[in-house]
Amino acid sequence: WVKYANVTKGYGVKYWEIGNEIPGNGEYVAQWEYDNHASHSATTYANNLLQFISAMKAVDPSIKIGAVLVPPGTWPDGIVGPGDTQDWNDTVMSIAGTKVDFVIDHIYPNPTSEADLLTKPQTFNSAIMSGTHALINKYAGANAPNVGIAVTETNGSKYSDTAPQGLFAPDQYLTLMEEGAFNIDWWDLRNGTDCSNLTTVDGATEYNDGGMVSSGASCEPAVNTPFPSYYGTQMISKLGSPGDTLVAAASSNPLVSAHAVKRANGDVDVMLINKDPNNAATVSLDYSGFTPGQSRPTVYSYKENGTSITPGGVRSATRQTVPPYSIVVVQVHP
Repeated sequence: WVKYANVTKGYGVKYWEIGNEIPGNGEYVAQWEYDNHASHSATTYANNLLQFISAMKAVDPSIKIGAVLVPPGTWPDGIVGPGDTQDWNDTVMSIAGTKVDFVIDHIYPNPTSEADLLTKPQTFNSAIMSGTHALINKYAGANAPNVGIAVTETNGSKYSDTAPQGLFAPDQYLTLMEEGAFNIDWWDLRNGTDCSNLTTVDGATEYNDGGMVSSGASCEPAVNTPFPSYYGTQMISKLGSPGDTLVAAASSNPLVSAHAVKRANGDVDVMLINKDPNNAATVSLDYSGFTPGQSRPTVYSYKENGTSITPGGVRSATRQTVPPYSIVVVQVHP
């Protein structure tokens, strides 16, 4: 496959995952992934991984190969399976940690409420990412600084098609980047629903469809109609572009998330996410190492249950009012 893709066809595929959610192969009783190996242990996976790395890089030495981990602190982390002497992560990394180019986490927070979901980027992610960095530092040896973290699946698990997911999506993407992930993939673009569990969340229909856009099911709007997670993610494009730099941002209000980007053109852009469903948030903006210029900022907003991103708003570099359950991006010019 590497030879066909990168040598024969010249596709230049750079990143390769070896397997998908392999711990779901029945090694820890639960099984949703098919695995026809005689042994389903972490030891078997790690030794097979080494063989794949050797064979694949013999064909194309430029590729990067990733190992499947259990997100630290989530099931079945800490459980030792049959045929192993350590849990999944410690087994895989102790055998293959010096050979892998990146490791893979799938992050699903399983919230208990809307409010709980909106805390997860700052709480749930932090524990997983710090635990993953610790595994890399423990087992990758001198190559540890070069081993990346790819989050190849994530979403909010609940409230898939309604306002909370629209706020969660950009917060999740940006927080994971800030925590050191080089790749984040949303599950997924178009998913589907059987229309059997429709509810109402914050005045909008929840179809229980995990996609960013409608699949066109009988209960849904037309195929490819964006859900709030689509618009929330799209707001990231107003914050920054490839080649720009994430910079530190913090909020003293636990119901307001803040993210910032230093643009290649010298602008500093700020995203404010108001997670309060009932009250607007008045935010004072302070800067370190940057002074806003005389020209007024460009402002974009995405409001609760909106069907588009809206330009305009209060063009102030020092003070913004963010409506309930809304996102504002302020593009500040030097």
